[in-house]
Amino acid sequence: MNPVDMPEPKDNFSNFLTAMLHSQMRVLDNTYLELQKTYHKVQKLMKEHKARELELIKREEETLRQMEEKDRQHKREVNMLKQQYEILQTQKKLTDSKVQVENLEGQLKETKEQYTGLEKKYHKAKKLIKEYHASCRSHIVI
Repeated sequence: MNPVDMPEPKDNFSNFLTAMLHSQMRVLDNTYLELQKTYHKVQKLMKEHKARELELIKREEETLRQMEEKDRQHKREVNMLKQQYEILQTQKKLTDSKVQVENLEGQLKETKEQYTGLEKKYHKAKKLIKEYHASCRSHIVI
């Protein structure tokens, strides 16, 4: 080999370093691009996660609202049933009172009839006693 054809050792080393640097720069560029892709994927996943989390929160709030509405409806129904029960109890008491009034009216009628019968017997007895006294006086006076 001719000394002109032989690269200088410095040139070889410089070329080697340059080639190595270029190779490392390509690796770093590729790594940077991969990291950038990963970063964007992570950002996208975080946005999706946040959107899902917000959707879940909305579902939970809606479920809670529905449960509260069902609870209010249940309380209204319980109150209505209590009121209906009280109305039925009042109606039963009213019916019982009416039956008792009818029984008392029947007893009153019987008592009045007995009173009237006793009063007639009293007046008849009184009349008989007067007649008896009158007849006793008429026998005594003679």
